[in-house]
Amino acid sequence: MPWIAVIALLALVVLFYYFWHSRQDGALTPINQDNAPQTFNFEADQGIAALSRRKLRIEAPGQIARGKRQHVRIERKPLPALEDLKPPPEKKIDALLVAVINPAVFAAQTGEPLVTFDPPLTVTIYYDKADAEKTKSDNGLPRLSIVSAYESADGWKFEKLPTVVKANADGNGGTLVAQLWTLEPNDPLWVGMP
Repeated sequence: MPWIAVIALLALVVLFYYFWHSRQDGALTPINQDNAPQTFNFEADQGIAALSRRKLRIEAPGQIARGKRQHVRIERKPLPALEDLKPPPEKKIDALLVAVINPAVFAAQTGEPLVTFDPPLTVTIYYDKADAEKTKSDNGLPRLSIVSAYESADGWKFEKLPTVVKANADGNGGTLVAQLWTLEPNDPLWVGMP
């Protein structure tokens, strides 16, 4: 009879343990080895069906989906053919030079689409010499930025992301770096001026 009491006590301890850990799963836990930031590298594609028109890197920290921090999966969707698209003057975007990527982000484990990011994704676009030559230079750096755009019921909307511009030492291009906090389901990223 005492062995039944021991088994019952052991079962209670196991149940308490699992209950306590299941309550912790929804808590925001620091990023560890299992959900360390991932780096996605994309090369520039050529041709009419290109999915990215410049080399770029997206660093993606783990994101919360269904109450749990998860790795993400990034897919490239077809780029829009919008060569004549012009941002409104109040956005202070002089021109859109090239559509670079149309990313879609998903939680890796659940497949759930993600449109807001906390912490943000870091996007690095490698611009080339031809991009830099199209702009007026301030302090030796080209006036370039990363621009996010999305189509709404009343036309295209634009957001110029705060962008850090770094030129290569040889003057042949450089990088544009910006934080990405949100994507609508269809937000291509552009290289724009300024």
